[in-house]
Amino acid sequence: FRSEFQKYVIDYFTEEYGNKVKKSQVYNIVNNTINTEGNNGRFDYINDMLASRELHDIATMRKLMHGYCVQNYVTDQYFKPI
Repeated sequence: FRSEFQKYVIDYFTEEYGNKVKKSQVYNIVNNTINTEGNNGRFDYINDMLASRELHDIATMRKLMHGYCVQNYVTDQYFKPI
């Protein structure tokens, strides 16, 4: 999701210089992108709602919330337990 922080540590890359071992670098990855290709699923809607909230774009956030609710309703209507 937007602004989610992931820390990836890659320990299996090492360099050895005589008696010294150098471990690989620690990478921090943050997702700060905005989906420009449209919403493909509920997680895309949630991500874009979070981005809109950060940008204080309430009108877009409300529109996305409505789209999320409509998609959720339609999904529930199509896929009912038998």
